[in-house]
Amino acid sequence: MAPIGPDGTCGEYHAATAERVLHKLPSLDMVRAAALPLVGQTVWDALVVKVGVASGDRTLILAGAGGVGHVAIQLCKARGATVYAPCSEANLEFVREMGAVHAIDRNGEDMGEVIGELTGGRGVDVILESTGGDHLERAIDLLAEGGRLASIDVEK
Repeated sequence: MAPIGPDGTCGEYHAATAERVLHKLPSLDMVRAAALPLVGQTVWDALVVKVGVASGDRTLILAGAGGVGHVAIQLCKARGATVYAPCSEANLEFVREMGAVHAIDRNGEDMGEVIGELTGGRGVDVILESTGGDHLERAIDLLAEGGRLASIDVEK
């Protein structure tokens, strides 16, 4: 994986140090293997390192069908969390396939009402917010008491 920084990583070729190179899993094609490190590291840092998502957590992954979101859903499911994921109607089945127990139509359903019903009014334990804008403020209202929120700054 190329280092994250102001110099960018979109070159046709990239010189990498040994600690940034890993063997590709045989089950991954080259395109998926090349795409996974940045998104995977982002999701791991936000959900495991920062907020400690764990088994039994009720977890809301905003933009569940996005690049970060669909990997976050899989990680949360693998760690035993219950995943709720809003997305467009066209992506509802996709986020379910990724592991979301509850896919929420972000345009056709009121997310606050749905989360309230699904959690018995308690809210969610963990939120991953990666959409920017005013979504962060609205997400805070969906947290349970003592809940944890990870936000990825996407507005730079």
